[in-house]
Amino acid sequence: MRYLLSLKGDQNKNIQDDIMAEKLKGPCPYSTANWLSRFIFWWVNPLFRYGFRNTLTQDHLFDVLPEDQSHLLGDRMEKSWNTHVKKCEDNGEKPSLYWAVIAEFKWEWGVNGLFLVASEGIRIVQPYLIGLIISYFQPGSTLSQTEVYIYATVVAVSHILQLIVNPKYYFNSQHIALKMKVAVASLIYRKILKMSSWSKHSTTSGKIINHLSTDLEKFSYTIESFHFCWLGPLEIAAILYLLYQQIGLVSLLTLTIILVLLPLQVMMGWIYGKQRMKIGAAGDKRIHLMNQIIAGMRVIKMYCWEKPFSEIVFNIRGLEVSEIWKANIAKSINMGLFQSASVVISMTLFGTAWYTGVPLSAQRIYSTLGWVFCLRFTIFLFMMHLVEDNKQLASSLKRIQSFLSVEDMKVFSESEGTAKSMEKMDVSVCIRDMTASWLGHHPQDKGSFADNVQEQGELLAVVGPTSLLLSLLKELPSETGQVCVQGRLGYMAQTPWVMSGTFQTNVTFGENVEQERYRKVLHACALYKDLELMRLGDQTLVGEKGLLLSGGQKARLTLARYSVMLSENLSLSNEHL
Repeated sequence: MRYLLSLKGDQNKNIQDDIMAEKLKGPCPYSTANWLSRFIFWWVNPLFRYGFRNTLTQDHLFDVLPEDQSHLLGDRMEKSWNTHVKKCEDNGEKPSLYWAVIAEFKWEWGVNGLFLVASEGIRIVQPYLIGLIISYFQPGSTLSQTEVYIYATVVAVSHILQLIVNPKYYFNSQHIALKMKVAVASLIYRKILKMSSWSKHSTTSGKIINHLSTDLEKFSYTIESFHFCWLGPLEIAAILYLLYQQIGLVSLLTLTIILVLLPLQVMMGWIYGKQRMKIGAAGDKRIHLMNQIIAGMRVIKMYCWEKPFSEIVFNIRGLEVSEIWKANIAKSINMGLFQSASVVISMTLFGTAWYTGVPLSAQRIYSTLGWVFCLRFTIFLFMMHLVEDNKQLASSLKRIQSFLSVEDMKVFSESEGTAKSMEKMDVSVCIRDMTASWLGHHPQDKGSFADNVQEQGELLAVVGPTSLLLSLLKELPSETGQVCVQGRLGYMAQTPWVMSGTFQTNVTFGENVEQERYRKVLHACALYKDLELMRLGDQTLVGEKGLLLSGGQKARLTLARYSVMLSENLSLSNEHL
């Protein structure tokens, strides 16, 4: 009987877990949660309850909020960036991706600053209230017991409010930082798709990966401390006034110490940020060198050049470590100032007060210590992080901006008259008096070559047609003449590109393709005989960069992918190839 009851109970738990697991696969409950649930994070409880009994996996994560989807944030940031660039060009100013991002998300992080104001206000009021409670136990106190209970209740409520407001501020800060990261990352991905062939020589895949990983990560640290650039001075003024009410003119020594230590800390933070820029530049240089070494590893091994190249890598890495060491020294000085600031201020204040005969009571000492500790965190920690992290973020976004500023691939912009003329003549490609070059402008006599060809009616052969094809794609910029293309244009490079995955995934590229269309493409590209030799057919893994395929198979696979994407209605046969 007990066994049956236990079995029934386990079945009920499994049913409840399955129901809860299905709820976790739906939309994020944050969008429908009320204000109280958002403040106390009650909307996360279903995930915690399920994770307490079961192992959480990626499938148990909630869906992304609609406003956090990457394509929406990318559209929003792209529009803002283009507007900012146009405005700066009209005013003769240099555009800044840093200010473009801040301006686009100003309402999100601006409203979130109210939570920080509430948290810091509570932190300043608490020492004053606790000082009043302590004064009740001193001889000659005029406070009644009722007033003390009220003050104690206010202190308890303020602690509870701080426990609610503080996590809310940091949660919102990370949420905003994540939105900024996704928006800028979307700009980078879109730029990659629009870059011209010549622009790709100005960067490397390692640099782009560094932008998407290391550079964008700076948002997570900067947004949390950004509000202290205006809240810090206000908090200093408020605390100095309260200290003046407690210990009189002696409180001005606090301002003197701040004016001595704060510039030193700002300078160390600026040096740290500058060193981080040098570290990033050294890292890019090292990554670029390693990419070249890996690409030429066969030649290096053949000529036994391992030792000379390893010395080059070690030298560059040594310079990078040297910059890291300098940055850590500046960071250590800043942390030392943070740890010692409260001790220096307290000893100076109390020592001067004792020397000048200012009476020190338990109330005054406790309140003064509380406000000194508030200054310690606000000025010597949060503002220190503000200077350091803000400098790093500015330098990272400057590097990303230089990548976004490279030349885009030019699009076709034929006039309506030219398009109609080509359609009437049944011409798909028209090139007139064109001169194209990678290196620069080379003037020529316009029309002479084309006129001679038209008059003589010669048959021309194009030798080395790669540059000509790149001109048709607008990858090779034309200096003179005109290039017109009617209809859709596709280009399959001579060097095939194959990604890791199955044969079918490489052909369909993740798209849902009709089976009839898919079979026609395989037949037209002569791939059926190859698939018959593979035990798993089109589900065979092709390996890293098509390692398991021959050169001809790679080329035909790439052609099949292009054919699938070219048109919805294909009627291909082997004669078309």
